[in-house]
Amino acid sequence: MRTWTDIVFAKAPQQALRLDLRIPETDTPPPLVMYIPMAGMRECRRDRAQWWLVDHGFAMASIECR
Repeated sequence: MRTWTDIVFAKAPQQALRLDLRIPETDTPPPLVMYIPMAGMRECRRDRAQWWLVDHGFAMASIECR
């Protein structure tokens, strides 16, 4: 599995928004599942993604949103 963390993908007025990405080692490009936590402005935690999907052949991206 290849893993990237804290990739800045956008800049909001208050802060930079980041994403984490995990891609399984496969022969073909895997389908991507995007985790977008929508808990309001108080709590937007990308670390709560269902990373076990990577073990089943899916690439996963988990983003911060505002």
